[in-house]
Formats: sequence, structure tokens, C-alpha cells
Amino acid sequence: MILQDVCREKLDWDDPLNETILKRWMSWKSGLNVLEKLSIPRCYLPSDFGTPTTTQIHTFSDASTEGYGQCAYLRFVNAAKRVHVTLVSSKARVTPLKSVTVPRLELQAARSAIDLSAKVTQELALGSVDRYFYSDSEVVLGYIKNTETRFHTYVANRVDQIRDRSDPSM
Repeated sequence: MILQDVCREKLDWDDPLNETILKRWMSWKSGLNVLEKLSIPRCYLPSDFGTPTTTQIHTFSDASTEGYGQCAYLRFVNAAKRVHVTLVSSKARVTPLKSVTVPRLELQAARSAIDLSAKVTQELALGSVDRYFYSDSEVVLGYIKNTETRFHTYVANRVDQIRDRSDPSM
């Protein structure tokens, strides 16, 4: 996002950063040392969980004027009805420099959530697994459920991709 703000300012490579951007850059740079302490467990199931009887992927998407993203969780249930949920993957992008409306960004985020869920399913070789998708955008949910209206190309293409690769009734 800092680089994007630099691009908006139309600065050349050797131009000095303005004070606001420079402060953000220095803050970001000084926070990098925290990454040394970051630890992400790679095991998706606790050792005492047992064999899952149900495996599901739950994928969430959201967007704002600054960016959009998705995150995918695996949800396991064992024979004793014990539930374990773990984050598997997430993805974020900054919004394009060209102005895009939040509903369009939300729609792009929802479409990207389909890709993320498919990638998790493929990479973890999960086979047939129930996949659930979540969006807090009423506009996106309305687009997906609306089968009567003919949408503009941008919306129609993304809605078709979502419908083709998910079950909108869930």
C-alpha cells in the first residue's frame, strides 16, 4: 500500500518521499524484526484428535477501498463430535490504482475465494469435500442469487465463475 501511495504521488525513483509516506515506511521497516518471532504451526490436526469423520473448507472474503482478501479454514469433526478448525491459507491484494467501486472489489474477492478454496482442495489432495463460502456483501450475495437480471460483462463474468464453481444455495 505504501508503494501504491508512492505511485499515486508520481514520484521518480530517486525523488525523496514526502513526510507522511516516509513515516509509514519507517514504521513498516521497524516492524520487520517482529517476523523473526512469527511461528505458524504446519500440522492441521492435533495429535490426540483421531481420524476426522467430516472435513470441510470454509472460505471468507472481504474488500475495502484499500484492498481485498480471502482466508480458508479447514474444519474437522471426529467420531466423538470434537471439532477442530485451523487456518490453512490466506491471500490479500491492494486495490488497483484506477478507482474501482467497493461492490466490484467485493465481487472480485468472492471470485478469488473460489480459486483459493480450489487450490487448498487440490494441494492438500482432499478429494470430495464440502466447501462453504462467506461474504458480508449483500450486493455480491444478491448478484449470485439473481438469475433474472442480465449483468454488465464485468459482473456477469465473475458471477458465472462463482456459480459454476460453487453451490450458491449453501
